[in-house]
Amino acid sequence: MAQLGVVFVAPDYRNFPQGTISDMVMDATNAIQWTRDNIHTFGGDKNNIYVVSQSAGAHIGAMMMLLQARKVEIYKKLKAHLIELKHYAKHTPQSSSSSSRSHIECESSVRLKKNISTLEQKLMSAEFDSLWNPQTDLQAFIGIAGPYNLEDMKYYLDHRGLYTDIIDSIMENDLRSSSPFYCVQDLFISPADAKHKLKPLSSIDSTDASKPFVSMTEIEFDGTALNGDIDDDDGEEEDDTYDVSDEWNEGSTKSKRKKHKYTANNPLRLSNLQRIDMNPNFIDMHNTICTEKVELKLPPMYLFHGETDLSCPVSNTKQFSLALANYGVKTFIKIYANKSHTAPIIEDPISGKDPLMCDMLQIIYPNQSLTSIVHEIEASMTGGLKIPQRVIDMAGFVCPF
Repeated sequence: MAQLGVVFVAPDYRNFPQGTISDMVMDATNAIQWTRDNIHTFGGDKNNIYVVSQSAGAHIGAMMMLLQARKVEIYKKLKAHLIELKHYAKHTPQSSSSSSRSHIECESSVRLKKNISTLEQKLMSAEFDSLWNPQTDLQAFIGIAGPYNLEDMKYYLDHRGLYTDIIDSIMENDLRSSSPFYCVQDLFISPADAKHKLKPLSSIDSTDASKPFVSMTEIEFDGTALNGDIDDDDGEEEDDTYDVSDEWNEGSTKSKRKKHKYTANNPLRLSNLQRIDMNPNFIDMHNTICTEKVELKLPPMYLFHGETDLSCPVSNTKQFSLALANYGVKTFIKIYANKSHTAPIIEDPISGKDPLMCDMLQIIYPNQSLTSIVHEIEASMTGGLKIPQRVIDMAGFVCPF
């Protein structure tokens, strides 16, 4: 890859028992942030980053992508809520003396100020460190032979020697929450549209070696139907107030929204604090925001897997790719015929042929013809080892993966 101008960063993460899945994901997340902050000193471009991960790394990478996507969306919602709370506080009429204010308004004012302070502290906490955005800050995610569904394969792994008590400890006794396949379902909103058709699971098979990868959707996802105008009741007028969500769209124009007409002479006029008390959950909405589902926003996801993988069955990639596509993520897959867990990253390269590397380069340089260049690189891929093919074949035969 370096011969073709790719700057390669190889971060590591804490292994068990030094760390559990949360630590591992945190290390990977911080590694992406470090790369964005420092890659320019090595001649790299922070706006052209691809994440590549394999096996356990693919599992951690997928968890990182999902949890980071959720964290960014939660942060945006909390920030928007904070802006709205401050807007209410700023435009609350101040009485000339505290004795003239009603008890309920005093109580609401205290709650409002307390929640603004709490929310500001939360947004500045370590929980929201490394706020890079997977959808906009990464070009693509490439996962190779990842175990994306630990919940359903725990007994298979136990039979293979990764015992259930060990994997439970690594995954903090919550295999479902540590399975990217289930995280998609449990943490994100499923798009309510019928504009994309998924490939049936039975049709996902070994693909033509001449094709880098295939899309998991037969019709590209289209979410335009989700956006509709909502007509408010009569007796309201348009105002130039902006939607707080637009605070997070740089360069966006202030959008119009409907606003109830309250005037100083209107006896029905309510203060901001009184309106908050009509909806007592409004001030504490940040607690709800942190637990609700959000939209799944990811860059293109490319998943590769060996067809005869015994360590991590290929069904992991098939099911996870369909789950991502079902939630509107552009997902691509390639299954290597007659390849084990290690063949795409070990046996193939040392034999002088590296289809996985060629496929990854095609993702990085989609508009360039790399055939001749790749053939030249493949000729020197063995690094002088010159391992006879029969030795490689024998190693593959006895390989337990």
